Amino acid sequence: MFDGGTPSAPVAYQLSQSVSVPSGVSAATLSWSQSVVASFSGAPRVLAVEITNAAGDTILDTIRSTDYLGSESTGWTSETEDLTANLAALEGQTVNLRFSVYISENWTGPAGLGLDSVSLDITAAPQSPPAPVPTMSLYGLLATALGIIFLATPRLRRHFK
Repeated sequence: MFDGGTPSAPVAYQLSQSVSVPSGVSAATLSWSQSVVASFSGAPRVLAVEITNAAGDTILDTIRSTDYLGSESTGWTSETEDLTANLAALEGQTVNLRFSVYISENWTGPAGLGLDSVSLDITAAPQSPPAPVPTMSLYGLLATALGIIFLATPRLRRHFK
């Protein structure tokens, strides 16, 4: 995401990805690399990592919010956030994971944010298999049929005499 001066603020630049949150989240880690290069004046630019609803129009949770101001260059840094509690509360839902840069003032000067190697690792507890349905093997069915015939035969003979 790069901004060459923002003639019409406020503005937001956003990158998002849809995520289906499984049931039984036991661990969730978001990691990424970022680089910030800035040379501007005025209000800070804000980098936010957010979870939104599936439509992307409602922020459900802000994972991180960092202000960048003035001449700041970070080089590439590795970032990590534990999202276990955040995603456990949203299990079974489809949400968006979103990186946003918010710029609140016009003509503040150029700045850039680089994102790379974004990954979300979710571990979910295995689901227990459904309870087995009682079934009978073919041999069991044959034995039952023969038993019924054996028990019914003397009664049938008496009935037809």
